[in-house]
Amino acid sequence: MINRINRSYTDEVVSRIEALGNGLEAKLMGTAKFKEAEYPLYYILADSGNSRAGHVFLSAGIHGNEPAGVYTLLGFLENKVHDYLDDFSFIAFPCINPSGFERGTRDNLNRINLNRNFQSRKPSKEVSSLKKIIETESRHYVFAMDMHEDDPEEQVENYPVEDNPREAYLYEVSHKNLSRGHRILKSLEENNVPVCKKKKIYYDQADNGLIWRDEIIDTGHEEDTTLMWHLQRYTNNVFNPETPTCWELERRVEVQLMALKAALDIFRK
Repeated sequence: MINRINRSYTDEVVSRIEALGNGLEAKLMGTAKFKEAEYPLYYILADSGNSRAGHVFLSAGIHGNEPAGVYTLLGFLENKVHDYLDDFSFIAFPCINPSGFERGTRDNLNRINLNRNFQSRKPSKEVSSLKKIIETESRHYVFAMDMHEDDPEEQVENYPVEDNPREAYLYEVSHKNLSRGHRILKSLEENNVPVCKKKKIYYDQADNGLIWRDEIIDTGHEEDTTLMWHLQRYTNNVFNPETPTCWELERRVEVQLMALKAALDIFRK
C-alpha cells in the first residue's frame, strides 16, 4: 500500500467486503448519491454466538483523507476477528465516507465534513444511514473505536504548524474510573510506537498522549456533533486513535491494529 489519492472504493473496499464470508455478514445500509457518482454503504456484523459476549462498535474512514483505519478494519475482519469471537460480537463500518476515500479529501463530494454532521436537521446520506443502523442495531457496547489520522502539515486555525503532533495519540470519552486510554497507549509504547508527550495537543489538555473527557457536551451547534459525541449514549468508552500521516501507510495501519487489539485484550480480561 502507498499513500495516494484517486483510490478505488469498489476495488479496495467493496470487493474485500463482499469476499469476507466465514460467518461475517455484510449488509447494505444505503447509497450515497452525487452528481458524479454513487456509492453503496456497507456495515458488517460478526456474531460471537456466545450469549455472554460483549458488543464492540468499530468504524473508520469518516474523513476520506485518513485511509489507514479503513485498511485496518478490513484487515482485522479478514484475518483477526475470529480470534476474538469467543468474547465479543462486532458491528463494523469500514469506510463511512467512500467519496472522500477515493479522492483523498476530508469531506465528502458535497463538501460536508461528516464528522460534524450528526445533529444536522438534514444530515448527509452517509450519516443518516449510519445513525439509522446504530438505532436499529441498538445495544450497549463494551467500547466503541472510531479510527482517525492527523496530518502534521495541516494548518489548524491560530495554531502553529510546527507544534502539530508527529506521534500517535488517543481521544477517549469515559467516566474517569472506567478510563482505559493510558493502558492502550502504554501497550503501543511497549511495541516501540512513539506517543505524543505534549501537555497540549492542539487546544486540548493531554496526558502522555491521552486527551480524555468524561462527556462531550451538546452545545447545539452542528459543527460540534461528532460521531464520538453520538456514540457516548451507547457505551461507557469511546476511543479515537490518531496516527500521523507523515508515517508510511503500512506503519499507520500496523499501529491502528495494535490500538484495537490492545483495547480488545484489555476489555476481555
